Amino acid sequence: MKKSLLLLLFVVFLIPVYSIDLDKVEKLIFQFTNEERLKRNLPAYVFNEDLQNIARIHSKNMVKHHFFSHTDQNGRSPQDRKVIFAHNLLGGVGENIAYHHGTSEQSIAKNLMQVWMNSPPHRANILSKTFTHLGNGLYQKGDYFYATQNFGDLQAKLMQGYQRTLKYEKTQTFTFQYLGIYPKERLTIFLFFPDKKARYYLPNGTFYTGLGLLQPEWQNDQTFTLTFTFKQGKGEYQLVMGFDGQFYPEGIVFSVK
Repeated sequence: MKKSLLLLLFVVFLIPVYSIDLDKVEKLIFQFTNEERLKRNLPAYVFNEDLQNIARIHSKNMVKHHFFSHTDQNGRSPQDRKVIFAHNLLGGVGENIAYHHGTSEQSIAKNLMQVWMNSPPHRANILSKTFTHLGNGLYQKGDYFYATQNFGDLQAKLMQGYQRTLKYEKTQTFTFQYLGIYPKERLTIFLFFPDKKARYYLPNGTFYTGLGLLQPEWQNDQTFTLTFTFKQGKGEYQLVMGFDGQFYPEGIVFSVK
């Protein structure tokens, strides 16, 4: 009996692996975002490395911990993440997230931008008249790319003088880099006291109760200092900043003992 040999041929279809430069995609998203703004006569966003770092952390966490949300695996909001990962950054933040695929840096960036521009809440962040700064962060999972945009209405970054714990009645000088795009005269700085009855007097004789309105000492257009004696009670002092009398609640906290 003649035996016939059946040869089975397996055809393997290989999915092409594309070498994607995530840094380039982040830069393209930044470029495309500003192009959308300039089409509508809105000022371009200013790049901020701290916001980029926060965005990269969140994109990585979404992949590593298997979630897709503005609330991370530890229950933290974008504002919480700013306080943790950029505690010396003063200002408010907003966030866009998305995931998509593509075969080149250009196609990935365009696909992500299309998702955001087709979504009213995400589009509003891209075309915001409040936010002034932007950082983008990506992380790859197979053929998909998870992306985070962190927007900021930033006032300043604490550069020198930070100590989480200070001694009561200690005088401390802090140095800040000014990040605002507005005239520096519009900057507003408040320090909230642990003693809610403590008074803070201004040169004209008026006073605040439970907080102080601090005046910066400008070294130049990009740098200013604050000098303060922590004597309005023991406990937590919170430094916040904003413009034109308003401020963001996520500030810098000092513990005075």
